[in-house]
Amino acid sequence: MAGDAQAAGAAARAAGAPPSLLATIVADAGWCAANRGEPFPHASRARESINVLRLLFVADNFAPMVLYRVRCALARARVPVLPRLLDVVCAAVWRVRIGPRVTMRERVYLPHGNVSIGGATRIGREVVIAPWVEIGPGPGEEAAPTIEDGVFIATLARVTGAVTVGQGATVAAAADVRSDVPAGAMAAGAPARVALGAIRQQGRAAEPGSRDGLASSSPGRRPGMPAFDDGGDFLRAHVRQRPGVRALRRDIHAARARGVSKLAVIPVACQRLRETLDRLRVPVLPWLLHMLNLALWNVSIGPHAVVGPGLSLSGRDVVIDGIVRVGRDVALGRRITVGLRPGTAIGPRIGDGTRIGDACAVAGAILVGAGVTVRPGTVVIRDVPDGATVAGVPGTVVLE
Repeated sequence: MAGDAQAAGAAARAAGAPPSLLATIVADAGWCAANRGEPFPHASRARESINVLRLLFVADNFAPMVLYRVRCALARARVPVLPRLLDVVCAAVWRVRIGPRVTMRERVYLPHGNVSIGGATRIGREVVIAPWVEIGPGPGEEAAPTIEDGVFIATLARVTGAVTVGQGATVAAAADVRSDVPAGAMAAGAPARVALGAIRQQGRAAEPGSRDGLASSSPGRRPGMPAFDDGGDFLRAHVRQRPGVRALRRDIHAARARGVSKLAVIPVACQRLRETLDRLRVPVLPWLLHMLNLALWNVSIGPHAVVGPGLSLSGRDVVIDGIVRVGRDVALGRRITVGLRPGTAIGPRIGDGTRIGDACAVAGAILVGAGVTVRPGTVVIRDVPDGATVAGVPGTVVLE
């Protein structure tokens, strides 16, 4: 019967019982697909199962959510050893650490893992948690946060202590939340404060570009940015510009010139080989290379990202997601997020010779010029001119 899992979940909630494992996984899959801009038809249980399996392979984030749901079901059934084993796998491969006392409702989306949730934290439905986010009790505290329905927590944010983040609220990138956030509000800064004029209208989904820049960065589609109603022609042409193994010699030369560890060249080489295999339409192997990068170096470069020759990584922990263009001879530090914005696809364009320091986020349909220096801990949400130095949250030009 169509939508069996959804109907079972709705009936269970109406009766006060938690939804079944299958219903929860299907709900998570639907929310994951929605945030990736993909359809998730509920025509039949077989169709739902096929889409769940597809997301397990194409989405970095979905597998740890499934393993977490299975782990919870096994713990409720008092199965020994296996829950702990699944916890170790999630932490080792996806850097997702969710404590045993955490309560998480269905329809939660972790775009790229790298999330730590501890204590007796409670998380509602339709929540989005970006990479390098920490949620849990503060130092020496027992009380944990409550994250209500529809909350978006941006990259590098922390939510600690006995706080409540209200329904539909937004936690901005690099915010440190230590007090309650009202429903529909935005919390920004360290320590976080509610931004004036940041109350979002309740009862409707946010349109692309409608979130305040501190959280997602983009004021909508910029002039000259492509529309995606062209049957995919733009996207195919964009992806064909990935250089593949032809760029590897320049990547190695750039790494040597910057004194980068030889081991840091390996994830770049895996990515270049994956680009070439994707172009040749070789099955399975590109996915295996991507999982290797994810497991060993925590490097995730999306299938629609075009990264020019001369890329150098300082080490681990890099996420490049969405339709992103990175120029030639770009250097990236650690804990970098480029282009991540759930629900939208267009990401930044980064010019040649740009250097991005550790613990930075560059998000939205923005233009970062050539030769730009992004200082560590910066959140770039607006255009940056050529040759500028940008710092702060949100990033501002401090030197031109």
